[in-house]
Amino acid sequence: MSSSHQNRLFGIVRAMAVPAALIALAACQQQQNITPVAAEPDIVTVKLAQAADKASQALDSIAGIEQMRSPATPPAEDYSNVPPNLMQPVSLRWSGPIESVTRALAERAGLKFRVKGAEPSVPLVVNVDAYQQPIMHILRDVGLQAGRRANLAIDSAAGVIEVRYAAVDRMQ
Repeated sequence: MSSSHQNRLFGIVRAMAVPAALIALAACQQQQNITPVAAEPDIVTVKLAQAADKASQALDSIAGIEQMRSPATPPAEDYSNVPPNLMQPVSLRWSGPIESVTRALAERAGLKFRVKGAEPSVPLVVNVDAYQQPIMHILRDVGLQAGRRANLAIDSAAGVIEVRYAAVDRMQ
């Protein structure tokens, strides 16, 4: 190997050794404990948070008033005069139009199904998750979910379950 080649190789190794030593020493340096400084919230953020709190309190107040006007738990129902076919237990999971689930329950009870009133442009969706519950209980739950938009009516003498849509959809 020539001496010029050795000198060039030695120069490259020396040039690489200096940065490598600096990196190794930098890794040994202790990190300073930097204490994060909490930024003061600006006035707009504070006012926005206060407005959100007031709106939330107002909604809670309205919900409380509405709960007093029409309690969520209606009085206990008397099912002593319900026909046996409506008291048979059923397990059902459903999320969809009220008509479909009511029709299925009517068929299960051996009854006819009818719809009265103008059907809304957007289907009235109900959710059922019942395990071994009497058909009557499930129908009552479906009727409660319909709220003011529709009523369920059972005419056991005529053997019919009806979905009766409200004359005007009050959910607009």
